[in-house]
Amino acid sequence: MTRVTSESAAYGSNFPRVSDNLRQQVRLQLLHLAANEENLANTEAARVPYWTPIPSSVGAHRAAALTLRRAADDFLPSGRIAAMGTAS
Repeated sequence: MTRVTSESAAYGSNFPRVSDNLRQQVRLQLLHLAANEENLANTEAARVPYWTPIPSSVGAHRAAALTLRRAADDFLPSGRIAAMGTAS
């Protein structure tokens, strides 16, 4: 039987105990990498004329960006994620 600690409940994962500062730094790095992937996708898409199909690498970069953003969300407390979804 696994005991749920307040930290594992708050973060919704099995991350080892680390400081909030480290979690924030990792999250910011993941978001930075996601932004880089989006920039690569935009650059590659801009290189082709609008009437031609976009390269498949554009979709791959956007999928990578989405995956990195979701990974970054793992470093937020679960209450913050819920609050982010309701903000407008």
